[in-house]
Amino acid sequence: MAEAAPVPYRINVFDGFFAILETFPASQQELITEFMALHFTVRPRVMVPGKLKELKGAYRGVYQLECGGGRRLLYEIDEPKKLVQIIYLGNHPEWEKRQKMRGRR
Repeated sequence: MAEAAPVPYRINVFDGFFAILETFPASQQELITEFMALHFTVRPRVMVPGKLKELKGAYRGVYQLECGGGRRLLYEIDEPKKLVQIIYLGNHPEWEKRQKMRGRR
């Protein structure tokens, strides 16, 4: 009997995500949408050297995609729900902004 295909992850974006994405250059928009479609849905924890990494310390569990031009996409994974939650898109955020995003001090 053949193995069942893995359950794909769903992607949830924050309000205003697509409006921000539209302000990015076309090459960055393409990178982000391809990652969302091809990487986030099936293997969101697999690191890509120089492009995708898991943050450390207080931000462990937050993943950062380098989009180019100093821009970042940050996301978290809810494994039981098979959900990738995009929590930030924009210029490299300041640490206090990241703390507010996650409710951390």
